[in-house]
Amino acid sequence: MIHLSAEDVVELPEGQQRALLALTGQEEAPTYKEASEIAGIHIGTLKRYLKRIRENHPATYLFAFKIRRLQLAV
Repeated sequence: MIHLSAEDVVELPEGQQRALLALTGQEEAPTYKEASEIAGIHIGTLKRYLKRIRENHPATYLFAFKIRRLQLAV
């Protein structure tokens, strides 16, 4: 299974890295609630970080969510 690694998100601020890796860096796709628990942040913070990634780093966001789609398809 393909997943996101720390090298893929190095340009992001640390909180955004944790959020994205928690969501897409696992072997299986966690729910947003599970991902927020993995990252150690509130679910609202996870969603805010994802919005910032989408707005400020669209290529990283698209890459991450291609991986997420593959994880969810299994």
